Amino acid sequence: MKRFRSLAVLLAIGVAACKSTTEPDPLTVELNKVQFATSEEFQAWPSKPVIKAGQTLEIRGTGFVGCGTLTADASLSKDTISVRIQTKGDYSPCPLSRWPWEPFIAVVHAVPPGVYTVKVKTAGYDNEVTATVEIH
Repeated sequence: MKRFRSLAVLLAIGVAACKSTTEPDPLTVELNKVQFATSEEFQAWPSKPVIKAGQTLEIRGTGFVGCGTLTADASLSKDTISVRIQTKGDYSPCPLSRWPWEPFIAVVHAVPPGVYTVKVKTAGYDNEVTATVEIH
């Protein structure tokens, strides 16, 4: 009976250890709206995500919000960082008084130094943007 309990404990530890290595680690994302003083500034802003890296990972772009708001989450799995910019709330188009596309800057914090493949999926775009970056 003692042997059976020891085997069960070892099996439980093994399963827990395997599970923790396969699930992506969540990362903290700071999402900021961008306000422009002129229409020229807005037109110069990238519509599809642009990925920049240095000491942090930064994504600039424009997301479709409809009548909702943008939210962001990110995860790290081995050497891949996945970032999702999505709409929370009412995704349907708003009255003409509100522009349904919102410019944003998303900053991903606490990424360990290294070379990563970054995949960004943004609300309103069908395709994922991918880049290889180095975090210092």
